[in-house]
Amino acid sequence: MRNWREVVGLTLLSLAIVRCGGNDICLNCDAVPTPTPGPRQRIAIEGSINSWTGFSAIEDIVVIACFDLDPSLTSPTAFNDCVEKTFTRPNADRNFNLTNDLSVINQNQASIRIAFWVNPEANPASEISDGDSFAELTQAASAVAELEDVSLGRTVQINPVDVVFAVVPDSGVGTTARIQVLITPEATPTPAPEPTP
Repeated sequence: MRNWREVVGLTLLSLAIVRCGGNDICLNCDAVPTPTPGPRQRIAIEGSINSWTGFSAIEDIVVIACFDLDPSLTSPTAFNDCVEKTFTRPNADRNFNLTNDLSVINQNQASIRIAFWVNPEANPASEISDGDSFAELTQAASAVAELEDVSLGRTVQINPVDVVFAVVPDSGVGTTARIQVLITPEATPTPAPEPTP
């Protein structure tokens, strides 16, 4: 016959087990959080500016990615009519990152044109006008580097770009040695917090 202390101890242990998880018994622990998914619905673009001519302040440059712009439209102001575009300013280290969610236009791939525009206004979404400084990314001075049929879940990496601005309606060039399109890495799962003793 067990003494009353053993009976009470076994009863409390049973209650703790039942209370902590039912089918998945877990003593003194927290559930593992669901990993945050990677940007599988997006195309990411990352790169940096190595040098630029025709202007002096990096904080006044806007980087634009235009998705599915008619390739026959070569004027800088054609970027104003780009239905699906995204833009950013480089940071103090001259690096830039852009993403675009193509699921909003029900596409799983797109052609991309990238440009550099001098716009000191607070709102970088204003329109490109005659007299502005503008350059479009190329890999050869004679040809626009349109990235064709880039799929969702990809990251476009651009080597440092040397930008030579021209005044609109002309377009300067931004040249780079290499552009690579890579599979976007999966997000790293968030570790579960350590249990409190």
